[in-house]
Amino acid sequence: MDNRIPNIIKDFEKTNLNKSEIDFLSFNDWLSENNNVQKDWVVFAQSKETEKLESYFITSCLIKVNEQSLNQFLSDSHWFINTEFGIPEKYQKPYENKEYDDGLKAKLNGVIYTPFVFKRYFYGYVPDRFQIIEHFLLYYNCFWVEDKNEYQTINDKGEIKTVIKHIKTQKEETFLIDTHTLKDYLAVKGVYLARFHDHRRQSKNDISDFLKKKFKTFELSNTMSFFELDLRTDIQYDNIKSTSRLLGKDIVKPYSEAESHECSTEKDQNEFLDFIIGRDENGKEIKSTCQPNKLSSYFEDKGTPHFLTPVYFKRELLQKYYSEPKKYDTSENSIKYLIFWRIEIDLTQENLIQVYLGDIGRNLTYNEQLHWRQFNVVPKGKISGHRYKRDFLAEFASPKIEEAPILHFKQSFERLQKSFISLNGEELFKSLAKDDLHLFTTLHIPVTDEWKELDEQILALAKVTTDSFNYKILTKLTGKKIGDIGMNDKPIKGLLALFYELLSITIENEDYINSLITPFNMIQSLRSSSVAHRKSKDLEKTLKKYNLDKLSNEQKFKTIIVELTRSIESINKELK
Repeated sequence: MDNRIPNIIKDFEKTNLNKSEIDFLSFNDWLSENNNVQKDWVVFAQSKETEKLESYFITSCLIKVNEQSLNQFLSDSHWFINTEFGIPEKYQKPYENKEYDDGLKAKLNGVIYTPFVFKRYFYGYVPDRFQIIEHFLLYYNCFWVEDKNEYQTINDKGEIKTVIKHIKTQKEETFLIDTHTLKDYLAVKGVYLARFHDHRRQSKNDISDFLKKKFKTFELSNTMSFFELDLRTDIQYDNIKSTSRLLGKDIVKPYSEAESHECSTEKDQNEFLDFIIGRDENGKEIKSTCQPNKLSSYFEDKGTPHFLTPVYFKRELLQKYYSEPKKYDTSENSIKYLIFWRIEIDLTQENLIQVYLGDIGRNLTYNEQLHWRQFNVVPKGKISGHRYKRDFLAEFASPKIEEAPILHFKQSFERLQKSFISLNGEELFKSLAKDDLHLFTTLHIPVTDEWKELDEQILALAKVTTDSFNYKILTKLTGKKIGDIGMNDKPIKGLLALFYELLSITIENEDYINSLITPFNMIQSLRSSSVAHRKSKDLEKTLKKYNLDKLSNEQKFKTIIVELTRSIESINKELK
């Protein structure tokens, strides 16, 4: 039980059957939470009713005080401000040439009050609501995330953090703020957060045997709060026999010093990890720091590994980046995180991700290094030929289609789209909806052999290609629609068959048309037999039909992408 509760209440609870009722009406549970000193979240605004005959109201402001005025502030339960403190007052004709006072600052008994949150009222036209001051949101560069009902920020290291949570229901509006961020802001401003409380509870039980009179008031205080607890039985209605009210205020203290944000390109020496770069003659792993200024270079031999020492990783490290396309731009030659960092990568013949040792330390944050180190392996094989030519011989070199199939596919796909628009005024494949764009940007060769990942990539590829054929332009160019009789004297059953009709107008060789359409059929068949329906013998037949049955899931998808890319390149030439 909170030490602010008077002993008379504690003693009564020990000996009386009405203990639970006294405990409830005395707000023992709420007081014991000590929310103003919590280390995680602090409630700074609240209007709430519950099913247990209770209601809560909290509003807050900032106060600038010295020790004497703080003691004065916490000597009683008076608020001194109202819930609308922070909203500019309407202009009134000045009296005796006084300047306009916007009401955004108040001073009383040595305490300077400034707004932090205020309640906005709209005369019942739209729901009333709390609003936090803009200065706080701008200082931390907060942005609103609608589907999570919270304000988030991105700190100097690129970490996304929730700063404010908002709970909104028919009977509640509550704002919670991250304690660390709040205390930092208070330190920046040199102020305390003052929270003002007005909480009420009701009971169907009579507590007259405890009060011995109609009502009684208790003062509950410590060095960080002052409350008045009113218990009474003189307001009875609708079976309500007893009521209570907790009125008062408490404070949240700032940190002794605010976080400083000096611009610096230098990292702390403790922000660099060691990575495996080889194996010695005794079979032990050789490791080296990735700290750039401790590595040798073309200009200086420091007796340490070179900045451009290759470091190798399992491809599984890419899963993190593919799973969050809003944050990461991931391709077969680089990974980029918003504006914070970018690192060039390459895929070796040993199917490993390769980067340079110095690039890890120069480009990746400490937390990212921790992620990468999980997948660090002993070097196997060499860097790719195109990377050697580009990085060491200064020659223009691109990876072959087998080395970077997704890169080649995206380039070919976009070339076909541009050519088709130039020729026909519309795209061959309809643009993806905004919420489906990730299907194209995160398209990748599976990094595991799990069917789940392969299914996801097949579905994504189908939505980008076979599901997105532009029906309108295909019917316009062929003069036919689905259900009509095609050139093979059979009904046109779908978009892919309609696309076949378009190719037949331009290309006479039927076998060649079939070879061009085969990769699209492959995607459609795998989508139907693997993703859209339960896996069965139909999947086995499909895999055997396209010679995919003996390949790993990674090789299956790579084969599909390579064949599809070559088909798209040929189609682009034929349709010009």
